[in-house]
Amino acid sequence: MCAQITSDHNGLASSWHLNSVEVLDTARGSSTCFPCSKWFDGSKDPASLQQVLLPAGATAAGLELLQYEVVVYTSDIRGAGTDANISIELHGQKDHTGPMRLETSANNFERGIRDAFSLAAPDLGPLMHVVVVKEGGGLAGDWHLQMVEVLHPGLQQRFCFPYGDWIKGNKRCILQQQDTAAGAGARQVTYKVSVTTSDVRGAGTDANVSIVLYGTQGDTGERRLESSANDFERGKTDTFFLASPNIGELKSLRISHDNSGLGSAWHLDRVEVASHANSQPLIFPYRKWLDDKHGCSVVLWPDNDGDGSGDTGQQMQETEYNIKVYTSDMRGAGTDASVYVEIHGSQGSIGATRLENATNNFERNRVDEFVVKGSELGDLTKLVIWHDNSGASAD
Repeated sequence: MCAQITSDHNGLASSWHLNSVEVLDTARGSSTCFPCSKWFDGSKDPASLQQVLLPAGATAAGLELLQYEVVVYTSDIRGAGTDANISIELHGQKDHTGPMRLETSANNFERGIRDAFSLAAPDLGPLMHVVVVKEGGGLAGDWHLQMVEVLHPGLQQRFCFPYGDWIKGNKRCILQQQDTAAGAGARQVTYKVSVTTSDVRGAGTDANVSIVLYGTQGDTGERRLESSANDFERGKTDTFFLASPNIGELKSLRISHDNSGLGSAWHLDRVEVASHANSQPLIFPYRKWLDDKHGCSVVLWPDNDGDGSGDTGQQMQETEYNIKVYTSDMRGAGTDASVYVEIHGSQGSIGATRLENATNNFERNRVDEFVVKGSELGDLTKLVIWHDNSGASAD
């Protein structure tokens, strides 16, 4: 048995030093004492507002408190940040916690920001889901949550809980563990891509960087890596999230830049890709230049044996798909929006790929032709096409 005590830190004299709590089981007629002897003082330590108490003299295995690392990613879209109060409950196979306030001395939950918290709780076993609670926030209350990650210190396992949507008003949201939601045959997986620029002189770049992830069941399609931050600066790690059909076991990736801007040469240290479609995060080391002299595109393989170098595998054979798009001949049929396709076949899929070339595409009564390169998909079974509703004439 354990007890969890929380203070809301309200009032002018909200600091509280708790000596102990006693719980009487009226059915059994037994009493259990939970010693504390700690301050609840949010002005000095926001984490102190919640304490997990163990019975006096408890020494049984599993009752010791562990420090869980909880990382919350706020989406990088307009208005994503919030001033609301955010709490979390951790639910595992053995046990679960009550709501625990997520708060540090920083300005938490801002657009495109990664916030890390340390929370004390008993061994909960493998985590199944988390509950995120949002309360208050006023005019800046709505929040676009990208993902929550929790490191279980006992298991040394990181659990991923994707969300990727708005949380509006006062609300409790259940986030399922991606290993459950994205198991075999799952349609969508969220890949966390962390790109580290080397810490050498002139390593950063202002060029546009793109990536393709290749797996046993297809690829993600070429994706632009961009955020509202100044990405790819010297010694910096930038994190991006790619939603894609499940590409199976990750085998390799191709990362490129378009050589644009002043100082476009880039010294890439490594790329790390994490998802629960793969059992462990994969590291793709490089530690070389991407520039005019050495080339602006490279295929990388993961370092599976831990020797610091990629384990070169079979070269990925890409297939070219010629796509023709016919825009109707009726008033207002054309669009200025960005158009994307997702191609599915009997052997896998190619994720979201933008259709663009040097011409003014998708005008009334026009046929536009594009070449999409990707994995061999076998017999084509489905094509998904959409636009992002951007531009003056998106319809």
